[in-house]
Amino acid sequence: SSVTTVPVEDFQTAMADTAATGLPAEAGGSYEGWLYAATYSFEPGTSPTQMIATMVGETVKALDARGVAAADRQRVLTIASLVEREARTPEDRAKVARAIQNRLDINMKLDIDAAVAYGAGVPGTELTNDHKATDTPYNLYRRTGLPPTPIASPSLVAIDAVLSPAEGPWLFWVTVNLDTGETMFAETFTEHQNNVALLRQWQADQEG
Repeated sequence: SSVTTVPVEDFQTAMADTAATGLPAEAGGSYEGWLYAATYSFEPGTSPTQMIATMVGETVKALDARGVAAADRQRVLTIASLVEREARTPEDRAKVARAIQNRLDINMKLDIDAAVAYGAGVPGTELTNDHKATDTPYNLYRRTGLPPTPIASPSLVAIDAVLSPAEGPWLFWVTVNLDTGETMFAETFTEHQNNVALLRQWQADQEG
C-alpha cells in the first residue's frame, strides 16, 4: 500500500475474493507464503486484485515448475518459510530443511523461535520466555508438527532446499554468529549444547 498508494482496505477487499486472486484452495484462505517475493512493475491503474493475483501466480508457477503437486504445495511453502527464517546460505538452508524433516519423521517438536514470534506478532529479537509459554497454533515449543500456515514468503532457494534437502542425521541447529549467520548442526543434544555455548560466547564477546 505504501508503495502503490492504493489503500490497505482496497487490498483487503481484493484478497477476500480468493477466486479472483487465484489463491489455491490448499492455502485455506491464508495468503501467507503465497505472495511471491520479487520486485514488480505495475502500470498505473492496475487493480489490487490484479497485483495480488500476479504475486500468487508467480508462486504457483514456481511450484509447478518444480513438479510440486497441488496437495503438497502448502506443506512445501510452510517448511520453506521456516527454512527461510532459520538459515542464510543455500548450504545451511538445505541442512536445516533436512533437520526439520528428521524431526518431523520422529514426531519431535520443531522448537523454532521464528514461528513462535510470528504467532505472537513480535519480531524475533523481542521474543521472550513468556511468548514461548503461551500456547498459539504457531508455538512449536508446545505443539508437534508444522504451523498451520507459512510464517514468511520463502525464496526459491528455501523452496529448493525443502525439495532437495542435504543428506544428514542432524536434529539440532543454532546460529553461533548473528553477524555472519554461521550455523552449527548436531545430531545429539549434548553436541547441540556445545554449539549453543559457542553462541553464548559470541554474545559475551559482543557485550565486552
